[in-house]
Amino acid sequence: MIVVSKGNNDSSIITVMNDDSYPVFVKAQLSELMPDGKSKLFDNHDFKQWPIYLNHTDFIIDPKSRVKITVNNLQEMLGNKENKDRIIGISFIPESYEKNNSSEKSLNILTGFKVWYIIPNNLKEVTGNVTYKKESAGKYDVFNNTDTVLTFNINACQAMNVELNNECSDTIMILSGKKKTINLNKAEQGTVVITAQDYRDRFKKKINIKI
Repeated sequence: MIVVSKGNNDSSIITVMNDDSYPVFVKAQLSELMPDGKSKLFDNHDFKQWPIYLNHTDFIIDPKSRVKITVNNLQEMLGNKENKDRIIGISFIPESYEKNNSSEKSLNILTGFKVWYIIPNNLKEVTGNVTYKKESAGKYDVFNNTDTVLTFNINACQAMNVELNNECSDTIMILSGKKKTINLNKAEQGTVVITAQDYRDRFKKKINIKI
């Protein structure tokens, strides 16, 4: 699961559900994905430097229930500028408690999950550009060469000679400095229009791919 901060002191909500028939204790753990690809855990003694904080980090979910966790952008609340995108991992680690025959609680380790929370930089302008390159028949590499995460809205309906629908359009997200390969095999003739834009309304550009 990926969540992108929209800025303006917004708070994102993540819903954690317990589908089992027994209560589950959940611990939330925060880390940051570093440029070398490794994750660095947050230091509790350096809280003011954290980019985000949660309203709950330890909580119990009753059977067949759910808990809503609020993700708050701390640096934006403090008025601090982020000069680069930050990718935060929010790991939810569950443990279930059940009574055994001796009336003592036993611990069962369950499978957790991680949410990636992306904070786009909040600089005044987006630098860089977006490009594409034909990789092979029907496949194109789309590059995000800007300094922030972008969303790409792909419209191949005209090239497929159909009305706008989910089969001829799609939306993908590409991190700064990364690329994704899109498959346009079903586009026979015409123009595929790709609109790239950032999440803070600073950048927008159209790419026209002639098929």
